[in-house]
Amino acid sequence: YTGTGSSTVATNSVIAGSVFTLTESGVASKITAFVEALLGGESGKCGIYKHSDLSFIAGTNVFSLPVTAAWTDFTFAAPPTLPADDYVLAQWSGTGTSSKIYYATGDADQGHSDAAAYGTWPSTLDPTHSTNKCRIYCTYTAATGQPTGRRFGAVKDANQYKRRGVRCF
Repeated sequence: YTGTGSSTVATNSVIAGSVFTLTESGVASKITAFVEALLGGESGKCGIYKHSDLSFIAGTNVFSLPVTAAWTDFTFAAPPTLPADDYVLAQWSGTGTSSKIYYATGDADQGHSDAAAYGTWPSTLDPTHSTNKCRIYCTYTAATGQPTGRRFGAVKDANQYKRRGVRCF
């Protein structure tokens, strides 16, 4: 989601993100998130989870978070190939106490957060749901050979989440 939103959620030892739809297969090159770490010296990373079973797909390298809120790129060491599907794009940090990601109000159950000690990405998420539509998106190259630099970050209707049997808290 590349729009505006001034609310924040802490990402220190919390995996926080939102559900977005990739409408075509592609290779992800980076995740970009609107984040900050007011106290400085903090780092974080982003990851992708498949929404249907909440399984971990891929994580980015670790990068320093800006002191002032800004769009920050998180690149993959090994870019993942993603089929068209719904995914949770998330940001996670744990090296301080002031890191956060910005969000706007989205659809019911679009937001996902999971308290987890920072380190290795959990193999599955056990999220709490909210209406948070995080300011985060993924840049990818379409499998059809279309130009690079495409982004995904648009959401389908919230009722779809319930139809797929995802647990909602």
